Amino acid sequence: MSDQDTATQIKRRGVLRGQLTRFLNDVNEVKTDSNTEILKIKRKKIEESWELFQKIQLEIEMQVQDESEDQYRFDFEELYFLAVSKYNKLFEPQQDTHEQVDQNNESQNQVMSQLTTTARSNSTASNQASIVKLAALNVPTFSGDYKEWSTFHDMFVALIHGN
Repeated sequence: MSDQDTATQIKRRGVLRGQLTRFLNDVNEVKTDSNTEILKIKRKKIEESWELFQKIQLEIEMQVQDESEDQYRFDFEELYFLAVSKYNKLFEPQQDTHEQVDQNNESQNQVMSQLTTTARSNSTASNQASIVKLAALNVPTFSGDYKEWSTFHDMFVALIHGN
């Protein structure tokens, strides 16, 4: 690789570091939902930048035997890991919340299923209980005697009308 190619690679590497720095700044300043959606897209782009940086840095290190190149790699990696860890902290609580909601929904579904099963078994039991035959009821007949009326009336009300 010529000196001109190395200079070009160094410039490309600088562009990648600029992208990473802007991503870190965006992570630090996220305020709205629209920003978080943009940030999710940028996160994918930063992964691509990471891969490209690794290739470019390797080419530069193979051409230039200088410890400053190792330091540049170290600094870039530290910046990358800082940005990604801050991004993950920003979005992990949302993922945990989604998981908790899913678990709560599953628990509620299980409880509802158990309640439905219990209600069905109770309904079946009550249907079976309503089929029970009662003993025949002997209702006395009124003879028409005025003196027996109050006794007949009280018995009729207690046996028939009151139930």
